[in-house]
Amino acid sequence: MANQGVRLGRRFRWPTPGGLVVLGGLLVNVAAVGAVLTFLLQSRAQARSTAVVTTQNMARLLDEVLTAAFDRIDLALRTVQDEVESEVESEVEQPPDGAELYAVMAKQKSRTPDLLAIRLLDRDGVLVHSEPLVPELTSVADRDYFLQLRQGAASVVTRPISSRIAKIPVMVFARRLVDGKGSFAGAVLGVVDLRHIAEMVSDPDMGPHGAIALRADDLSLVARSGPGGAAAALSQTAVSGRMTELRGQSAATFDALSPADGVQRTYSFRRLPHHPFYIVVGLAPIDYLATWRRQAALAALLLAGFVILTSLGVWLARLAWQQQQRAEEDLARFQRVESLAVLAGGIAHDFNNLLTGIAGNISLAREEAAPNSPAGEALADAEAASMRARSLTHQLLTFARGGAPVKKRVDLSPLVVEAARFAAHGAGTALVLETAPGLEVETDAGQVGQVVQNLVLNGIQAMGSKGTLLVRTERETLSDGDPRGWRPGPYAVVTVVDSGPGIPPAVLPRIFDPFFTTKASGKGLGLAICQSIVLKHDGHIEVFSPRSGGATFRVWLPAIDASGKEGRPDTPVHASLPVATQRILVMDDEAAVRRLVVRLLRPLNYEVVEACDGEETVARYAEALAAGRPFAAVLVDLTIPGGVGGLEALERLRQLDPEVVAVVSSGYSNDPILASWAEHGFRAVLAKPYVAEELRDTLRRVMQR
Repeated sequence: MANQGVRLGRRFRWPTPGGLVVLGGLLVNVAAVGAVLTFLLQSRAQARSTAVVTTQNMARLLDEVLTAAFDRIDLALRTVQDEVESEVESEVEQPPDGAELYAVMAKQKSRTPDLLAIRLLDRDGVLVHSEPLVPELTSVADRDYFLQLRQGAASVVTRPISSRIAKIPVMVFARRLVDGKGSFAGAVLGVVDLRHIAEMVSDPDMGPHGAIALRADDLSLVARSGPGGAAAALSQTAVSGRMTELRGQSAATFDALSPADGVQRTYSFRRLPHHPFYIVVGLAPIDYLATWRRQAALAALLLAGFVILTSLGVWLARLAWQQQQRAEEDLARFQRVESLAVLAGGIAHDFNNLLTGIAGNISLAREEAAPNSPAGEALADAEAASMRARSLTHQLLTFARGGAPVKKRVDLSPLVVEAARFAAHGAGTALVLETAPGLEVETDAGQVGQVVQNLVLNGIQAMGSKGTLLVRTERETLSDGDPRGWRPGPYAVVTVVDSGPGIPPAVLPRIFDPFFTTKASGKGLGLAICQSIVLKHDGHIEVFSPRSGGATFRVWLPAIDASGKEGRPDTPVHASLPVATQRILVMDDEAAVRRLVVRLLRPLNYEVVEACDGEETVARYAEALAAGRPFAAVLVDLTIPGGVGGLEALERLRQLDPEVVAVVSSGYSNDPILASWAEHGFRAVLAKPYVAEELRDTLRRVMQR
């Protein structure tokens, strides 16, 4: 057993720091999910508890209101009953019809607004008098309530019936009249308009799907308010099974599906203590959980963002640890990292090196595949995806470190269209694009794309995701003496016009100030970043906002002359050498990148020599000069971890050969050297990742100067 314990102990391995980071991130995410779920369950239970209390309180309130109304009706009928019975003598067979009695009826009717009418019947059920008056006498001897009174009932409250006089749904409160001998002498009636009862139960706001019902003692419906509005009801007996089970109790609360409209509700009911009615109040979960659902959606969104950020943080931390292990550095180095931007730069360098191998080999494979074949189309899509990944990495580093733009010659209109459509995706705004063809500029496509996205998002937010947003590109030429003092020459102009409320004159001078914002959730950086990027491109940005509304932003970028001439000599420097003898020296610390360059240049009969760092590059270049076989161009990686990089290597090469043709390449796509490569002696820049066409065109161009 002891030996087994030793073996088990030897098999156990502590998790690596990277594994601990992943485990910690997983535990944090699980804890966050558990906390959010607990909060949501508790808040949902609280929402239902609040709904239950609300229905109970509302049922109690309506109980008091209806009881008071029915008590007033009963008091009015008792008053008339007492007046009639006090005037009826034992030998008189019919109730008196004197003016004094009618005055009492009129007074009670005016004091009881809940009554539609007070009516007096003789022992045969014939109408003797009514307040208000009716044009003709009517007999109700066949009515159930009259028969019940004749048979001895002291009072009767009817179910909803159709009035023979008013021709509307009513409910009748009736009291028995007796003469001096105690014999049946007729009845006094209180007629209640069921529409009035329906209005009483519809006064409280129970939400779009809530419902209130007044039911008779047998649970038949008297009046109801709900999604369809307030309504009286005649002979409607549909009721949930749960309500039937609880009939007879003075009060109860339950959940049930309404048979009337199929809506699930939380109900509370009360039985009126002195009258044969139930008041039933229902709140629909679809209403009282609406706020909870919004909270749940927001919590889910925040949780998803937290999980994504945590996962991204875990991934970054694990990748950092792997880089540290490869470089045989300990964890202390990463604890001294001063900002996330430095870490992002290191990650992007490795990522771009990997992406160079992917994108370059894909472009090489495309050349071997038939253009219209499924394989060729798939490789084209893969290459486009690789280039989009390059753009995303470039934007990340640009705004993390604030580097100078790396300019290339691009057609501005397609860039603007892509950025505008991306920013407007999913918004309710109508996007109108008016672009001019052949609008070429020397620009950093990632940064200018960010400017367009920021301006489009600004317009969409100003309009509230509605209205029309116009994005236009055009060429304009400024002459000498421009009143704004701008440099004359051709410009590419990007105009973004929104139809929002406009910018107040007091706010307009400050919109480009960092951290200035009029939005509750804004950070005040979007327009400030736009201005910073445009100025780094030697351009201008201006804004107009008329009092009639709307805002117009115009971005001016120096354009390439329509002739397209760049002033380069046409005679290649190495034209005397046959293509087959042109030699290229490639320096990169990644063997995969060096092998890629060999494969990309081999079809053009270049002889490619590899070097892993600056020391080896200088040595091979010196050997080539001594042997009389110089290199036509040198492609150097700017950053060599732990070794001599491209800039130092170029300085040594220029000491050997002042006319050396050097192209700088780097995965740090926003390094300041890349933005000012000519000032450091390089002939061109090639940012990683690149494809076959970019590499070959760059080499051809520099060797023709």
